Amino acid sequence: MRNKKEWAVYLVFAVVAIGLIIRAHYGMDLTDETFYLATAKRFSEGDLAIKYDWNTAQIFGLLLVPVYRIYTGITGSNEGIIIFMRILLVLAEWITAMTLYSLLKKMGKNTTYALLIAICFFVYVRGNIITFSYYSMGMLTFLWMIFEVAAGCYLLAGIFYAISVLCMPYMAVLFAVILGYGIWALIKNHRSLAKKVWYLIAGVFLSAAGFIVIYGRYIPWSELFLYIPQMLKDPTMEKVGMLQQVADVGVYYVKYFLKYTWPMYMVSLIGASILGSRKEERLRKIWSWLLILEFFIQAVYVRTFFEAGIISTFFFLGIQMQLLYPEYRERKLEKYFLYTGIAFAIPWIFGSNVGQRVIHMGILIMDVWAAAIVYDNVRVETKWKKTIMIMPLYILVLVLGIIRFCDIYRDGFVTELNSRIEIGIMKGIYTEDLRASAYESAVDCLKKNTNKSTLLAVAGCNPWAYLDSEAQCAAYSPWEMEGDALLKEYYEMFPEKIPTVIFVPTGELSTYKSWRFSSHGSGMHEGKNAELNEVWEKIIEGKLLKKIEENGNILYKSESGRTSGL
Repeated sequence: MRNKKEWAVYLVFAVVAIGLIIRAHYGMDLTDETFYLATAKRFSEGDLAIKYDWNTAQIFGLLLVPVYRIYTGITGSNEGIIIFMRILLVLAEWITAMTLYSLLKKMGKNTTYALLIAICFFVYVRGNIITFSYYSMGMLTFLWMIFEVAAGCYLLAGIFYAISVLCMPYMAVLFAVILGYGIWALIKNHRSLAKKVWYLIAGVFLSAAGFIVIYGRYIPWSELFLYIPQMLKDPTMEKVGMLQQVADVGVYYVKYFLKYTWPMYMVSLIGASILGSRKEERLRKIWSWLLILEFFIQAVYVRTFFEAGIISTFFFLGIQMQLLYPEYRERKLEKYFLYTGIAFAIPWIFGSNVGQRVIHMGILIMDVWAAAIVYDNVRVETKWKKTIMIMPLYILVLVLGIIRFCDIYRDGFVTELNSRIEIGIMKGIYTEDLRASAYESAVDCLKKNTNKSTLLAVAGCNPWAYLDSEAQCAAYSPWEMEGDALLKEYYEMFPEKIPTVIFVPTGELSTYKSWRFSSHGSGMHEGKNAELNEVWEKIIEGKLLKKIEENGNILYKSESGRTSGL
């Protein structure tokens, strides 16, 4: 019977994996998803990190260089690489989810609870950007750090933590805490604890050595202090103070997420705390039902689908249930998931320009603890009551699944994605009819007018164009240029990077109608050709670039292949 149950669990994982692989073929994101690989491409072609790229998120692109080079080395081009990266993420999520399930089972947890919470991590990815990003890899490697600590493999835990830091440099603050903890353990002569901590620290240093060996050739070590100040001028970098970022999170919860229902939460929270201290069983049972009812109401009322808001709603329920039943503690899960989830969430709040949104990555880690409180520690008399009591966990899984399959990142609703792209990095992906034809026309235009010696600059937020052309990146980042002054400074410092081709993609590429509950703007998105910045206009006005128009795409090209200085 036990073997049959385990096989059923593995079957569920397999079915979800197949569904996610199919889902990977739908939706064309021309922004974030292509940005990471476009950065990897420029480094693999010889541009040095930090020197020629001034985007603060470039380190993650550097991490992808080996993957990019292996893929292009085997296939001969980067055609179809987007689907490849998506499927690779599904495999990583699959392994992570099954490892989490096994860990929870080893802790003696219920099979249903372990499976449901593991599926949550299988289907959730921040922003529904279904590829390897600094969000997805940062979260997955942090989870693996937790797994290795739980398994007693502290050296491996340190390696995974170091990779997580590369995805979000603010995570390095935790290293100071870990180091201080290790020194304290030595001073207090806690030999066993000190050994564990210093093995973890050794893993971090081992990762640093490996990073230098693998990626050292892409970094201008002798010129770091010359170019790092330039990188810190990146207009996309978060520049508000820490207090403002914390305030933004508070405003987000009160005004946008909870929609001013926080007083109700305060009343239920205080009530749970009072009744928990008094331990009056009859009143606690009544209050637990009120908490479940509150969850159902909030799941409908609050922004459940927006940035997976259900994650917070479920966490609040876990806190309330813990206060109501303080005698039932999940100390192991507190240690491995509650406190570490908090430690993960805080650096991401401070390090991201959308800190109030990325917080749900950390809260989902905390939900491993919250789910155990809701599932295992609700003391009710009858089976049907317990079934209702654990419905919030099923709702959490259901909503996260709906988001993964229905909220297509920066594309139309899934039922409208009927056209299969046949060329370029997006080969094999289904999108809306208009976007598919517009993309293929744009790729054709790029391939006809650029080659390996071309210095390409792309207007708007279109990093995909750098991937779909053999040309070199002629900007301080494949991301959108948001600062004329910084771009001018870049060309003054590197006149050899002044573009020979400036590409303005058709607005049809940004025209689609998204899901009504999308976290990225619901309804119709009317695209238009991006505007050129003043620096590129000046280059064009020098009459060295000839204007070419093809199917709504505009391309300014140097007939001689050279451009003058600014």
